[in-house]
Amino acid sequence: MSVLLKKWIPAIKEQWVVVKDAVELHVISLSNTTIEVYEVSKTTIAPHVIKAQEVVDLYFQEAKRFSEPYVDLLTTVTKPHVDKAVIAYEKFLKSASTYHHQVQGTVKDLLKRHELTRPLATKELEWFAASALVALLIIILFRIFSSLFWLYKD
Repeated sequence: MSVLLKKWIPAIKEQWVVVKDAVELHVISLSNTTIEVYEVSKTTIAPHVIKAQEVVDLYFQEAKRFSEPYVDLLTTVTKPHVDKAVIAYEKFLKSASTYHHQVQGTVKDLLKRHELTRPLATKELEWFAASALVALLIIILFRIFSSLFWLYKD
C-alpha cells in the first residue's frame, strides 16, 4: 500500500502543479480583462450619469419648491397630535414597565416558594417568564377585543 502511495503522490503533485499553473494564467487574464471592461464602462457612462443627475436635480428642486409649503403645513397641523401620541406612548411604556416589574416579583416569589423551583429563580428566568406572561395577557386581550368588535360578513 505504501509503495503505491509513494508512486502516486508525486505524480498527483506534478499534475496539480500543471493544472494550477494553467488555471492561474487564465484567472490573471480574466481579472485583467474585467478591470479593463470596468474602467472603459465607467469612463463611457460617467458623463451620461452626471448629465442625468443634473436634469433630475432641476426637477427635484422644482418639486421641492412646490411642495415645501404643503409639507410645512402638514408638519404644523400634525405636530400637536404627534406630541400627544409621544406622551401617550411614554405613559404606556412607564405603566408596562411597572407592571412587568410587579409580575417579575411575583414570579420570583412563586419560584422561591417551592424547593424544586428554588434553583430556577434566576434573574433571566424571572424576566423571561414575566415577559411571556405580559405578552400572553396582551394576546388574550387582543383576541377578546377583536372577537367583540370584528364584524363578520357572511
